[in-house]
Amino acid sequence: SEMCIRDSLSPRPRYTFGQFGLYNGIDFVAALIGMFAFAEMMKLAAQKQISQDDLDIAGSVREGAKTVFKYPVTTIKSGLIGMGIGMIPGSGATTSTFVAYAEEARSSATDGSFGDGDPRGVIAPEGANNPTVSGSLIPTLSFGIPGSGSTAVLLGGILMHGLQPGPVLFGEQLHITYALFISLFLSNILIVVVGLTVIPYASKITEIDTNLIIPMVIVLSFAGAYTLNQNWWDVGAVVVLGLLGFYMVRYNYSVIAFVLGIVLGPIAEQNFFRSLQISGGEYTIFVDPVNQPLSFLLTVAILVVLFGPFVKGRVERAVSRT
Repeated sequence: SEMCIRDSLSPRPRYTFGQFGLYNGIDFVAALIGMFAFAEMMKLAAQKQISQDDLDIAGSVREGAKTVFKYPVTTIKSGLIGMGIGMIPGSGATTSTFVAYAEEARSSATDGSFGDGDPRGVIAPEGANNPTVSGSLIPTLSFGIPGSGSTAVLLGGILMHGLQPGPVLFGEQLHITYALFISLFLSNILIVVVGLTVIPYASKITEIDTNLIIPMVIVLSFAGAYTLNQNWWDVGAVVVLGLLGFYMVRYNYSVIAFVLGIVLGPIAEQNFFRSLQISGGEYTIFVDPVNQPLSFLLTVAILVVLFGPFVKGRVERAVSRT
């Protein structure tokens, strides 16, 4: 959960500028607080009021449910993204929600209005959030490899009670596995109940004067950043990244892409060097269709995602000219 500034696979410090407080990198949570909470408070402080128009909180549970069913493709796609990312050890709900949002913003670029109340901007991350938990249970129960921080704690509890992750959990101890699945299902029902009973009252916070909200949020942001590691550098990161986030939003740069880089950067780097260690430094491990077909297909998929929009745009322009 850190923006890895130290070399991920060696003890060599990197970009620490001789400061001991930077040896463990900038905490990912501090980066999130800065890019979202602090930056949003700066944006709010520049406005005279939260909304340009007087708004009344309206709507109903029924309308909300109908809106979700209006976008089945978004819901199903985000759920599959959440489950797929959850299956990857080391990644979690944070990664899946940002990836699902970014993918929906990309695929809905022509008819979407993200940032202006498009319901798909809410459906996508929430549709990916819960399936990530289910996905992270797959490597945890099947191989004993925790898919996330929470499943690492769960794995410790499983081992402490004498249970053995792997084939045994799906054989002799299958009743334990089903108990876990059912409890996960029931917890989702509980989340709905709590949401329906608590959220209407929690929304009253929007009626508080912004002159009170802004200093409260900033103070809590600093306090939260410091208590992460008792490190003042994390507080400084909140300020610096908050300023960066504020100007990125102002000049239409993607904050989501930046946060995804923070989340996925260390994971990508560590596994990149692990792959090179396995191949003895040969980069062909990523593009060998014979010995490494999965790696080859993933590399092709990455290239398609990166260059597909450019090729599509050129083809559309060529067709329109003809």
